Amino acid sequence: FMYIPALLRMLHVSMVTSYKSLLFIINVSTAFCAYYSMKTICRFKESYQWGPAVSAIVYCLFPYRLINIYTRAAIGEALAMIFLPLVIAGIYHILLGDTKKWYLLVIGMTGIVNSHIISVLLVTVVLLLLLIIWWRQLRKKERWLSLLKAAGLSSLINCGYLVPFFYFYIKKATQVSSIFSSNYMNETLDFRELFIQGSTKIARALASPVIGLSGMICFLAVFIGLFFCKKRNRSYFFMISLLVLMIIFTLFTTSLIPYKQLAKIEFVDKLMSIFQFSFRFISVVAVFCAFLMGYVVGVHE
Repeated sequence: FMYIPALLRMLHVSMVTSYKSLLFIINVSTAFCAYYSMKTICRFKESYQWGPAVSAIVYCLFPYRLINIYTRAAIGEALAMIFLPLVIAGIYHILLGDTKKWYLLVIGMTGIVNSHIISVLLVTVVLLLLLIIWWRQLRKKERWLSLLKAAGLSSLINCGYLVPFFYFYIKKATQVSSIFSSNYMNETLDFRELFIQGSTKIARALASPVIGLSGMICFLAVFIGLFFCKKRNRSYFFMISLLVLMIIFTLFTTSLIPYKQLAKIEFVDKLMSIFQFSFRFISVVAVFCAFLMGYVVGVHE
């Protein structure tokens, strides 16, 4: 997507207009991917389309995504968030849905790999957790074959980027190691700071909350909606697994997690240093919340 504003600049379009065109493309693409991904997971009645629509709205307007675009100007992470819903939809179909739609995982992973390398690691952690939760489903031949095809094709398509990246990383010929940050231990949020607007320890310049009041309302709606849901099929239990992960990743952004003690474990310290900031977990919280809200609205229409 970066080529589009670059082409506009070559055609002598102003820098501001070129940049705003990129933001427009990011927002439209994010809405489309969120809508399509939710629709393909939950086949609601054709006359009821509010579920996927709500999912797209919640995801696009999630405070953290807006902060990435309009405050932090974290374009790489904003681009990666376009494809997060496709990754979730892809792994759902591999584990529980239509195994022929394994290609969604390939598209999603390809988009993230070419957008934001830290998000690749974060998404890999999410996928591993979902595979652990639903590992029994992989005993079916068609499902583990679909997983292998998705993993193999994703690696093959992106080897032109990944192979040079890891080669230069191992040779220490890049500045990748310079982005590692141990400040994650001190830059966690107080739990209330997830929802209350104001200055925070992790982003003093941000005037917006990480989840905000709108996110808190969504959280409450999800809990109530899932509790009163009568149709408890495989989609429902998949959403329950997303709910559990949403809670876990939300907690990991806060000071409730003893990071200073966990930092004594070398693997954990290395992993968190790559993530840089604990608030980065909110990107996957956003996609989980969007899917859950869309599902709750859809099943109660």
